[in-house]
Amino acid sequence: MKNEQLLLRISEMPYEDLLKKVGDIREARVDARAASANKATKKTKPKKAAVDKLVDTMTADEKAKLIALLEG
Repeated sequence: MKNEQLLLRISEMPYEDLLKKVGDIREARVDARAASANKATKKTKPKKAAVDKLVDTMTADEKAKLIALLEG
């Protein structure tokens, strides 16, 4: 799955769920600034800029694990 496909897939999920998945992968707290800048709730979809920033900060290994979680 390429970055574009990953962005499309995660843009359809609630931002808080995405942060939890990435947080689980990183086993650390996810960048709270991205969440507060997005001002997301559990029912809102992420803003493209926030998703782009989040994906850009992920390592290839983290992206692979996220893809596996999404496809699982």
